[in-house]
Amino acid sequence: MSAILIDSGFLYALFDQDDRYHQAVATVVETEAAVAIVPDVVLVEVAYLSRCAGGIPAVARFLGYFADSGFQTEALTRQDIRRVQELIEGYADARLDFVDVCLMAIAERLDIRQVATIDSRDFLLVRPVHCEHYDILPTL
Repeated sequence: MSAILIDSGFLYALFDQDDRYHQAVATVVETEAAVAIVPDVVLVEVAYLSRCAGGIPAVARFLGYFADSGFQTEALTRQDIRRVQELIEGYADARLDFVDVCLMAIAERLDIRQVATIDSRDFLLVRPVHCEHYDILPTL
């Protein structure tokens, strides 16, 4: 079975039903048969966004939502961190987002080309080594 990596903005929009991208991301989750994988750094970023939007109660709601979601989690490895360093240095002028680059490193290690994100800039800019390009969902 194929897999898809879930980025922070996508996961936050899925959790927040008032988010302008909620319906688009919910449709992806409903229609994609791929295994959804959430890197641990994404959880940190979404918890932060939730706290900014609604305080600790929002973080607690997000954590409950995520625990019930059935999404898999994936931790960064030392190999991933080295790859993140290479990409950040190699694309220094692009000012790549740290979490996006972590997803790229994990995608390369796990041979995943599908990425669920609402901000595709970095994924379109960086050329992956394991495939020709990332398949970005949803198409916005």
